[in-house]
Amino acid sequence: MKEIFHIVSALRQTGVATLLIEQNARAALQISDYGSVLKQANSRWKVLLPSWLTIPRLSKHIWG
Repeated sequence: MKEIFHIVSALRQTGVATLLIEQNARAALQISDYGSVLKQANSRWKVLLPSWLTIPRLSKHIWG
């Protein structure tokens, strides 16, 4: 898994856009510019990062 995050992070540095679907939200959000929260296949929130940490409702939904 670390290798995947390293590759995605390297691609990001070159300006290549990627779509990463990952259950390890903490790790995925650390290398992301944007994030989406899906619930039952519907988009609930789309946020420019690192806004996740400043919106309590989102943080609670993601981290529990």
